[in-house]
Amino acid sequence: MRDIKIIADSGSCLDAELCRRTGAISIPLTLTVDGRDFIDTMDLDVVEFLEATEASPNVARSACPSPAAYAAAYEGSEEVYVFTLSSKLSGSYQSAMAAKDLASNGDKVHVFDSWSACGGPALQVVWLKRLIDQGLSREQIIEDMERFIREMHTLFVLEDLNPMIKNGRMNRLVGKLVMAMQIRPILDADEGEVIQIDKARGTKAALKRLTEIAVEQAKRRSCKVAMIAHCFNPEGAAYAKSILEEQTDLEEILIVQTNGLNTLYAARNGLVISL
Repeated sequence: MRDIKIIADSGSCLDAELCRRTGAISIPLTLTVDGRDFIDTMDLDVVEFLEATEASPNVARSACPSPAAYAAAYEGSEEVYVFTLSSKLSGSYQSAMAAKDLASNGDKVHVFDSWSACGGPALQVVWLKRLIDQGLSREQIIEDMERFIREMHTLFVLEDLNPMIKNGRMNRLVGKLVMAMQIRPILDADEGEVIQIDKARGTKAALKRLTEIAVEQAKRRSCKVAMIAHCFNPEGAAYAKSILEEQTDLEEILIVQTNGLNTLYAARNGLVISL
């Protein structure tokens, strides 16, 4: 029996159930609001963290896991697969790669740049577990996963753009104007970078358009699993799932609540569909 370990940073949005199902280990980022550190574990009080970010006029910071933290997690297995936040959004990928030189089994470690965040890396972990269960070789798994990552889409709508404005990912004046006009950008991750692909006026219209695009993408994909992540928006997640169930042949649609890091950027009512 192969000794395999699956690791992901907490930007993956893995929850306890997904970790139980896949055997994956989540390595936490550290989030800082007004000098107070929040460790992004599954024990984090996400409501408290969200309220702290909403109340603060300052930029919340995030720090990726150290190479030493990754290296410690690598030890003890003959085959290790690692998923990190997009290298264009975080230093987590570089940290995970540097850890290979510290670990005694570094040559057995393969680090995937997810080109994504939130439910995207979580979906990749679920797909990897399927490949492992099929008995594929390490080389086959890596080849299939790299193709999966290239073809995957992470689509999202944010109701509150303030976190992106605070973190310099959106012009302040443009962001405030967009929110005042009730315009909701519909975004995608293109090779790990956030791009706008459409827009709609109002939350309901944006959710409808988001799910329409998700349906279009699902019909083009050979992968029949999707992941919906929401930031305290279970109604929006349930709606998106119902549309995908009705209009596609997806075999499984998973729903997760955002954890700390993804709550920071998705903000309240944010919705992310990865497929």
